[in-house]
Amino acid sequence: MPASLIDSAVFRDIFSTEAMRGVFSDENRVQKYLDFEAALARAQARLGIIPKEAAEEICRHSNAAEIDFAKLKTQTERIGYPVLPVVQQLVALCRDGLGEWCHWGATTQDITDSATVLQIREALLLIERYLDGIAAALAALARKYRDTPMAGRSNLQQAVPIPSATRWRPCSPRSRGTSSASMNSARASWSANSAARPARYPRLAAAGLPLRAS
Repeated sequence: MPASLIDSAVFRDIFSTEAMRGVFSDENRVQKYLDFEAALARAQARLGIIPKEAAEEICRHSNAAEIDFAKLKTQTERIGYPVLPVVQQLVALCRDGLGEWCHWGATTQDITDSATVLQIREALLLIERYLDGIAAALAALARKYRDTPMAGRSNLQQAVPIPSATRWRPCSPRSRGTSSASMNSARASWSANSAARPARYPRLAAAGLPLRAS
């Protein structure tokens, strides 16, 4: 039984979208964990930290479709967080014990933070797409009704008539630019907070592992 508006069959599309729910779904979050593990394995193999064969095997099974979510639920309830159960399943999927090289030198917080940022990045792209659609619709209305008179407002009262186009400011390039600037600010904030990561992991940074948001 749904317990929130976002899960409600009646209200969910008022407060969210199918695409946005997909971004923050269990399946996508687990996939982001696996994307991290695959990127880590590839970088470590290039540096000679783990065998190339192990990295190839880890990447081959870094697919959320191979994860047993019923088992993941049970293990998460027992342990208290999902990262370790996901890693354990990934290790078991790999042949000849090559999965033992999975998660080499990483921490639960590394995966949790990175997966969250990857989800946020997907969400921001969706929001920008929605804003583009809204701006285009408002621009069309502004062009269509630019000369239609409407009551102006001043001190919570009607004032002299004005062209309705002056009320369609959200569709203006300046307003759209402000929204884009907000998105860029969010990305910049993440990057600033993660600035120390390449210093902590210089060899991984040199190998191309995405240690900060792009």
